Amino acid sequence: MITYFVISFLFSIFLWVNAPIVYVEPYCQAIGWHYILSSILFLFHKSRIQGFFNFYFFFLFSYGCVNYIHPILLYPDDKILHVFSIPYNHDLISYSLATAHVAIHLFMIGTFMNFSRHFFPKVKSSKVQYSDISFFERITLLVTIFFFFFIFFVLKRISGLQHQNPRIVIVIVALIAISFYLKTSFLSENRCLKLKDFFILNKMNIFSTFFFLISLFSIGSRSYGLNILLFIGGVINLYYCRFRFLQLVGVLVPMFIFMSVISITRLSPVNFSNSSVFTVFEYSYDYIIGSKDAFALLFTDFIVNNRNLYEEIDYSIKYGLLFGQTYIPYLFVIVPFGATLFSNYFLGKDLRQLNTGALITDINGAEVGLGSNAVGDLYMNFSYIGVFVMFFVFGAFVNYAMKSTSFYGRLLYFTLIAFSIYIPRADILSWLSLFMLMILFLCLRRVYVLYISILLK
Repeated sequence: MITYFVISFLFSIFLWVNAPIVYVEPYCQAIGWHYILSSILFLFHKSRIQGFFNFYFFFLFSYGCVNYIHPILLYPDDKILHVFSIPYNHDLISYSLATAHVAIHLFMIGTFMNFSRHFFPKVKSSKVQYSDISFFERITLLVTIFFFFFIFFVLKRISGLQHQNPRIVIVIVALIAISFYLKTSFLSENRCLKLKDFFILNKMNIFSTFFFLISLFSIGSRSYGLNILLFIGGVINLYYCRFRFLQLVGVLVPMFIFMSVISITRLSPVNFSNSSVFTVFEYSYDYIIGSKDAFALLFTDFIVNNRNLYEEIDYSIKYGLLFGQTYIPYLFVIVPFGATLFSNYFLGKDLRQLNTGALITDINGAEVGLGSNAVGDLYMNFSYIGVFVMFFVFGAFVNYAMKSTSFYGRLLYFTLIAFSIYIPRADILSWLSLFMLMILFLCLRRVYVLYISILLK
């Protein structure tokens, strides 16, 4: 199988080297068909181990929607989405698509590499204590209930339902994820788990998740809700019950429709904050049926990030490379105000200037954030060389996490699954904040148990 992907990669390089300097529809369509073929073969090969509910399935789906739909199916009639009415360099479409195409094939080849013995540290497994499980379950339930009451009984009366600080929300996601994972890891040591065990033994965690998701969806926020659902789905698939392909489709299609409904209605007069669920779905259905561009509306959140790819490559051509400056904040992910202080005093830049999405938003004078693109983000920093190298390394890294059986290795893999849909729309390190937060919470709990609790006795 690796032979096919090497040949396929060489073909993608041939397409990239011969990329036209203007948009050519047959050229883009050829790349699209090649991507579909490579993705299907790759997924069937990789899904033999853990089934289709894995990082690769969601990542390739999102990557295809983000980078391929616009040049192949939508352009040049793309003004139906407001973001494409903002001027951009149309001549870069073919080259940008070809760059993303090479990158994904290098990612696929990277997943066949086994560098774990040489490059990735071997971490000892952590012994889970039942006291840790009880602690995190109770804390998580209290925090999510408080968040629920704050959203519906405080925020709604003061300023109306609106998005909350992402730093607060990611903390709650980390708590829920740790609580589920600790419980499952502990139970799996002594018994063979079945799907019914998930619902019977995780009642408190399920209640916590319910309160959290209801709160998020009511304010029109989907990303963090999707993160926690994918994390939990990864845990279920590996420990409780392997999802079959048809079961996976049966779960994902309604979930995709529900997320699209939230996207359509969050800024409309009819939404979950002021209407019943039935009314919201009825409004969304009428809105989609009444539009001749229903397909584009359903995939809007993916397609709009395609423009960012063109914009970010164009930025690097006009203004030069950033040489990794946008990744500096990740060095201070668990240090409060660390990234702000470092960027202000050592780089002389505001933290916003270290965000590729913010940079292209400001350059275009857009009223709302345009977001980013994983390929474009790397291109702005290190050009095409950085894109190709980092996607290959990222593929090897995901392969390492997927094969790991250690406590922290599996925690890492579930975190990657949680961000598998989001990464193509942002950057390849967007998962790091959640992972480091969970590690921090586990370390703080261990310090408390080993030292502070003894001193308090």
